[in-house]
Amino acid sequence: NNRASKEKMKKYVIYILLLVACDKIDYNGFRVFEIKKGEHRSGTYLHNDAPYKINFLVKVTESMIYDFGGNTRDQYDVNKIYGFSDFGQIHQEASIRLGWSYYTEGEKAGELWFRWLKHTWGQHKAGDLIEVEVGEIYNVTIEQRLIHYIFTINGQEFIVDRDIEQNRRLDYIDRYYLYPYFGGQKTAPHDIKIKIKEWKD
Repeated sequence: NNRASKEKMKKYVIYILLLVACDKIDYNGFRVFEIKKGEHRSGTYLHNDAPYKINFLVKVTESMIYDFGGNTRDQYDVNKIYGFSDFGQIHQEASIRLGWSYYTEGEKAGELWFRWLKHTWGQHKAGDLIEVEVGEIYNVTIEQRLIHYIFTINGQEFIVDRDIEQNRRLDYIDRYYLYPYFGGQKTAPHDIKIKIKEWKD
């Protein structure tokens, strides 16, 4: 029946997402995700249900700067920081995330930027948010609304379209958190630390 199918799919997704993770908490209460050189993740994580709105602090570390030597396609892939799935689907089909890129060419050369990344109908799209500085802490909210997502960073709002038509698909799984991931295709060129501290309204 429909309920059994939903439970079966949920268990399957949990199985896919279940890895062993060993994250530390620093003295300021930030959860430290350390992605080792040659890896995409600091670990993998048990499926955790996410709300429609998440609030968190991000401390930008020097390790988030990287240079692939002129390979602009890989250089400007959006590396993922935090977010959640959407429309009851796996995140490769529908999701929204905060990410980052380090620019090495053009007018933004030498700049580190927060960016948004979404998956809609299985296709990903991305865009710039704000330039950020190493050592600074940024207060971020990602909120799902009916026809858009709202990013708020240190009080500044950015709107990203959300395709409500995708809601026509069957709702198999609950919304879940998405954790730090480096890449694209390339793995981390050196150890990278991402520091996140979630807070509640």
